[in-house]
Amino acid sequence: MDQVLTAPTPDFDLGHWQFVKDVVGDVFGQVSIPNTIGATPAAKIILTIAANATTGVSSLRVDARPIANDAESLDQALDTTVATQDITVPGTAFQTKEVSFTLPTTGNGFPVAAKDVLLVRITHSGTDVNDTLAVNTLLIRAELEIDLS
Repeated sequence: MDQVLTAPTPDFDLGHWQFVKDVVGDVFGQVSIPNTIGATPAAKIILTIAANATTGVSSLRVDARPIANDAESLDQALDTTVATQDITVPGTAFQTKEVSFTLPTTGNGFPVAAKDVLLVRITHSGTDVNDTLAVNTLLIRAELEIDLS
């Protein structure tokens, strides 16, 4: 687990995950889908990232798999890559940036449904040729957004 660290930033102590530069690292999580979802939602994972740099690109990927509440085992492969994105950091050190990863609408249990458990893996592809960030990537927040409109 030496690829992902948690550490304070110089001027504030905000809880976050830190992906080590030039290293592949993962953060795993799960989200419970509310039981009030009645339609097929347009859902996405939104990451808020930052870095102590003014230039560079961080390569991030999200994999996900919804698990039916009482009909499936939680022991499932995270075999649905939502997307890989090469994210240019803002021009100000420690400025946050939101990045959206839209979830699929078909295949491997998608779309998400009421009472599902959504398994999520966020991967920093630090060894990717497009990842040019010279410092660690800070993952400040990861959230699920559901749009029923």
